[in-house]
Amino acid sequence: MYNGDIHQFHYHYSYYNCQTSPPTLQTHSSYHIEEILGDTILNGFNYKIIESDLPSEPYQYYLRIDTTTLNVYKYVENPLPNEVLMDSLRANLGDQFIREGWMPTECVEIDTPAIFEVPTIVKHFYSYFVPGSEYSLAYGFGRINYLTFMDDGCYPITQYHNRDLVYAKINEKIYGTCLGTNDQQWMQPNHIELYQNYPNPFNPSTTIRYSIPERSLIKIYIYNTLGEEIKRLVIEEKFAGSYEVNFDGSDLSSGIYFYRLESNKYSYTRKMILLK
Repeated sequence: MYNGDIHQFHYHYSYYNCQTSPPTLQTHSSYHIEEILGDTILNGFNYKIIESDLPSEPYQYYLRIDTTTLNVYKYVENPLPNEVLMDSLRANLGDQFIREGWMPTECVEIDTPAIFEVPTIVKHFYSYFVPGSEYSLAYGFGRINYLTFMDDGCYPITQYHNRDLVYAKINEKIYGTCLGTNDQQWMQPNHIELYQNYPNPFNPSTTIRYSIPERSLIKIYIYNTLGEEIKRLVIEEKFAGSYEVNFDGSDLSSGIYFYRLESNKYSYTRKMILLK
């Protein structure tokens, strides 16, 4: 995983309502992006900061690859700061492991297809739970597809959530075609959003990113836990789009701080941690 890598997926959701006669089909299709923003230290390990607008993922999460075992771990905060196993890159056919702390997962097939016309090794996995899931990992590309489904005969709605890799920028090399956006900016936002700063915790500086769907007067302030204003980062009229601003806490002590975005219509607040 390299900083700046981008993956774009075609996301498709469909479901049958089996309580109607005949069953009715509903579908949704869209394109979504994941990007590796940089690095952060959590619990003494170096993690990659990944930003995602996939409907089934949190917007920002943290992954690391253990260089000895080639296991992929995800950092989680609940119930306690910890990490869970996400993938086993060395898994052989028939190998099993527990994914995300509770999903029994097995490597069910290994083949060597061409991904974006590049021959590579692909490992296919199946997770045994309800709803079930299937996904594939391609050497050099990471996860190339993911399917979750609910097809229990006792359940009145049959659902499928599927996403397939259609574009990637890996270590500055381009594969496929970016659809609905480009690798320099996210898709035009359709609502205002204040994202989690990265890195977090930080020392001494961090980046705050936000998106606005229309021209607005934007204000971003920093506060301490007493509600006292520490700094004004932005007071400016902005056009629709995605932006980022840097905050330097060199002159502040370690602790919890809050950053607040105010627009013409809305206000949002998030927490960040300065750890020196």
